[in-house]
Amino acid sequence: MAASLVSITVILACGKSDTASSAWTLTSGLTNVAAVTTSYGGTCEKTSRDTSSCESARTTLGLSGDWLKFSCNVALGLATSSRTTTTDYNSATYVTVTFVGLPDHTSNYYPQTGSYSFTANGNTVSGSYSSMYAAYTTTYPNPNTLAQQSYVMYVPINPTSSTHAVMGMGVIGVSVDGVPIYSGLAANTDNIYAEAGSFDQCQGHPDASSKFHYHSEPYAISYQDSNVVGVMRDGYFVYGRYDFNGTTELDVSSTSSDAYVYGGHVGTAPSTGTGSRFHYHATKSYGCYHRSGNTIYADDGNVTLDGTNPCSGPTTGGTPVTAYFLTGHGNGGTFTSLPTAHDHGGVMLNTTTAARYYYGCAAGTCTGC
Repeated sequence: MAASLVSITVILACGKSDTASSAWTLTSGLTNVAAVTTSYGGTCEKTSRDTSSCESARTTLGLSGDWLKFSCNVALGLATSSRTTTTDYNSATYVTVTFVGLPDHTSNYYPQTGSYSFTANGNTVSGSYSSMYAAYTTTYPNPNTLAQQSYVMYVPINPTSSTHAVMGMGVIGVSVDGVPIYSGLAANTDNIYAEAGSFDQCQGHPDASSKFHYHSEPYAISYQDSNVVGVMRDGYFVYGRYDFNGTTELDVSSTSSDAYVYGGHVGTAPSTGTGSRFHYHATKSYGCYHRSGNTIYADDGNVTLDGTNPCSGPTTGGTPVTAYFLTGHGNGGTFTSLPTAHDHGGVMLNTTTAARYYYGCAAGTCTGC
């Protein structure tokens, strides 16, 4: 079923309304850009976000560039190395990102009763959950519903790429709409390709704790473009599947592609077309899943970079899945039965954890909020 963006009042600009009593909702300042039809048949409205009403406060703090593209539903601040709040950019070590994990697109995972209310950038954002609900049938059932959360993420202002650490499960970043980004790991009875079938029409879903999150390209933010998707915990931004020129899709079959194998590379900033710095992308992964009773298995056969024979291993007859995972390491998920090595077009990857990597994070510093 097609998703539509619904607000309690008619929004003209960020936080402005044509009603007598102005109300700020999750969808304030959104403009539909394009309708995206997913491979599973759902429709998501890709939107732009008017952040002009909170831009002045952010630039006053010294923030610029992609930080100015975060929704006004997300509160940005500064903190020192001891995580003490400051307004002095020169003494700050972190950008603090405060968010509640509610997507600004409609979803079948919104409850049909209850309401949300929180404060961001001096505005009370409130409304009914039912106004954000849209019926949609997923291919892989997920019984959970989402709920308002409370997150504060400390993101380094000056990240370094001298070290890297394996990503754990759970929150690894935050999107521009204030939804957590999770890693590509899945529970040991599941796999990320099966989970892709439980995403809503805009590619998110909640976990058992009602924490809505993205693993994959969020279609309400980015689809076949170089839009900034969000920022990772290590301080590097993540973008859509294209590079700055708008034509280079980073799902290449070249086995030497850092963007494909590690999820990121050093290059021209996609959002500005200038400079050169490390950044992440949504990149394509191929795999399959097979259900046996209540157990979901991943394919551990030869899944190649071009997607040929995606279900040729022990799960022959399974369902092939193509997905654009954020920070996409080539194999994309955990495996129920672990092979000793996995051949992706000649790249031998250790699939014990099917790890994705952070750059600029010491071990143990990039998990949780």
